[in-house]
Amino acid sequence: MTSDEPPIGWEERVAQLWHALDDHEPAEFVDRLDRLVAELPPDSAIGLFERGAAQDSTGHPDRAVPLYRAALTAGLSGLRRRRAIIQLASSLRNLGDAKQAASLLTEELRAGAPDELDGAVRAFLALALVDLGREREAVAVGLEALSHYLPRYNRSLARYAGALATPEAWSQPARQSLALTSLVVRDYDEALAFYVGTLGFTSVEDTYIPAQDKRWVVVAPPGAAESRLLLARASNAEQAARVGNQTGGRVFLFLHTDDIARDCRAYKARGVKFVREAHDEPYGTVAVFEDLYGNLWDLIQPRPANIRPSAMRSG
Repeated sequence: MTSDEPPIGWEERVAQLWHALDDHEPAEFVDRLDRLVAELPPDSAIGLFERGAAQDSTGHPDRAVPLYRAALTAGLSGLRRRRAIIQLASSLRNLGDAKQAASLLTEELRAGAPDELDGAVRAFLALALVDLGREREAVAVGLEALSHYLPRYNRSLARYAGALATPEAWSQPARQSLALTSLVVRDYDEALAFYVGTLGFTSVEDTYIPAQDKRWVVVAPPGAAESRLLLARASNAEQAARVGNQTGGRVFLFLHTDDIARDCRAYKARGVKFVREAHDEPYGTVAVFEDLYGNLWDLIQPRPANIRPSAMRSG
């Protein structure tokens, strides 16, 4: 038995637990799965994957993402490796990162050997492409997946699917977006306490990177489609000197909201300091607040004509 090979009968017990998923409360299911995983070595890639899947299936994709990544890094192999790619991409999409999800699945189709999960890879890729506004490509990918399961017309449907996407790809301009803005912080946990606990942002990812002794910590405003903040801990004196003043005293970030009165009340109740009360401008209603380090933020409820797709932009 290899170091990552489960004990005899373990796979059957795990399969039985997954089959009974709907019979358990989420916390109970995770606890039962964790007890099974405890029978494996602590660094077992299979164990990390199963724990990630349990978190995913009980409504915690944010907890699942680092576990899937750790499982893949630990050398997860076989069908579980491909399942981890699919489930990682799905979790990232559910957390609002359709771009990374599509990238992972596209690379998997290019590099992975065809197997029984090809259709699943294409199906989840199609979902990510829809979220990115690339509907024609999504339909093409979905039809290509379907073409392998039809009793007839397989080649015709695959050919039409390819033709559906190719002209669009030739004529479309390059699509780019600003995905992450680095915010230099003193400490990861105190920054998370403010941005997630006080401002109500979503924790998208929190992964430890041993080689650099740092964490990859990403947060996003509720409802944000693309823009995110990378909370980057200062690693030297020069970076530490920039904490709270990355723009020399100017407003650093611009946070759009659909209800500025609601957010101002909530933020004030949680102790956020406003340096300028809400007032009307030609582009909308705006207030200015400080984060825990003193960085200035514009909180803006745009007028309808000024609303942009992203919920946050840097200025």
